[in-house]
Amino acid sequence: MSRQIEVFHRMPQASGAPGFSPRNGGSNRAEHAMEHTKQISSNRSPWMVLNLLVAVLLFGSPVLASVTASISGAVKDPSGAAVVGATVTATNVETGIEHTLHSNAQGYYSFQELPLGHYNIKVQQTGFKTFLQTGLVLDVNAALVVDVTLI
Repeated sequence: MSRQIEVFHRMPQASGAPGFSPRNGGSNRAEHAMEHTKQISSNRSPWMVLNLLVAVLLFGSPVLASVTASISGAVKDPSGAAVVGATVTATNVETGIEHTLHSNAQGYYSFQELPLGHYNIKVQQTGFKTFLQTGLVLDVNAALVVDVTLI
């Protein structure tokens, strides 16, 4: 603000060139307008950026968020013991895209953030028959549990 007051009260220069002053009719109004515009843009710039960021976070988040679902479960043998390291594959029927992982030390597996669609789950482990579950439908935020007993 002090710069604006300083620019407004600038008097004629010693060389005789007119400066801006309310007394001389504002002969240099264009210069004053430019100075004022620079001051406004430099003072408001951080606020404009902050406001833009807040708007994006408040209103843009739902747009940027992806719509996904999950499939998880446990892989066990006929006695109920965990099957460690079983290969579990989730296949999107529409796209043919496969997601593969292995069951952990407790026999659990979890596919997080799968795109919506129709899926098949296949579980394989040496010494067991292949398990296949078809017709799984993932809707918005669905969390399907497919527990598997390999035989």
